[in-house]
Amino acid sequence: MTSPAITIAIPVYNVEKYVERSLLSALNQDITVPYEILILDDKGTDNSIKIVNRIKQEHERGDIIRIIENKDNKGQGETRNTAIDETHSKYLYFLDSDDWMTPDCLRLLYEKAESSDAEITHGSVDRIIEETNKISWSNRYEDSIIEHEAVGLHLFLNNKPTHIECWNKLFRVDFLRKHNIRCTHRVMEDVVFEFRCACLAYKYAFVPQVTMIYNIRMGSTLTEVRGQKGNEYTAFAFSDIPRVLRKCIKKEFAALDGVWEYYSYKVMDMCRNLAYSTYDEEQERMIRRNLKGMMTGVPGIRCFSQPIDRFLYTLLFVKKEDYKTYNYYRNIYWKKHQAILERLFGSWPAKIKNIISIFKDI
Repeated sequence: MTSPAITIAIPVYNVEKYVERSLLSALNQDITVPYEILILDDKGTDNSIKIVNRIKQEHERGDIIRIIENKDNKGQGETRNTAIDETHSKYLYFLDSDDWMTPDCLRLLYEKAESSDAEITHGSVDRIIEETNKISWSNRYEDSIIEHEAVGLHLFLNNKPTHIECWNKLFRVDFLRKHNIRCTHRVMEDVVFEFRCACLAYKYAFVPQVTMIYNIRMGSTLTEVRGQKGNEYTAFAFSDIPRVLRKCIKKEFAALDGVWEYYSYKVMDMCRNLAYSTYDEEQERMIRRNLKGMMTGVPGIRCFSQPIDRFLYTLLFVKKEDYKTYNYYRNIYWKKHQAILERLFGSWPAKIKNIISIFKDI
């Protein structure tokens, strides 16, 4: 087989209801450039891999399917890392095994990537609720090429954020390997990966056409994470990600203007996700331990330009630094007292007496 230009990496774990549609969408691409499909068997207990093997034998393009079997269940993060290690292609595309690509997905992304020489090329995506088959929301992009130092951070600071997930992006493999960009957690594996991409890439390209359908289903990793009872993986990932991001910033990105603003946004997201679930006492202790320094570990209040971040930074020096405190004061207290808080923290430094006085009422 001709050396592939693109690898579609599909982690497979207990998705027997969905994997056929997902795999067929990858096989039935209208691109003429050679590509391969890398199936990453994460040791599920259902018939998913049997379905994959049947399609591999029956489909006219079945020979482009390559299967790598994990020795044991590793989760999404390590499985995606295996794809980065194992691909021999110029480009890498991640597809979850319960989602599906449009027939022109690879062609559109590849043509844009080749013409732009972007490190990452983004496709537009519709997010569809499985039960109703209705679009919940979409990530739609203008046909564009954006070039800037830390281009993803630049877009965020200019209110043009991109979707954080690994999927529906065409990554240049040399870019990922040069900077050793890896997934760091079993779940929410996209967060640190995307953060480093955003701060290291110089060029993003975008196509306006929808190239992938994201299937919002019960029982997926996302819906399980947001269930009523958390588990050790979600408790660890959500609470540890801020620590990992702080380490990344201090080691690699301390000179980037606005990088702590992006960090604060990620902290907000992790605290919100933690609040979706309940945890037992041992998990709560781990969460509290991991979240220590989530805001007070920032070098100083001048790292933030937004009044709400300055407020939370100062608050958490005197209040308990956990996700419940953070969520309450960000989502409830701030809205109730926004006018006065914006005056106090809007132009730093404000008078110390005024800042201290507000905490007497908290």
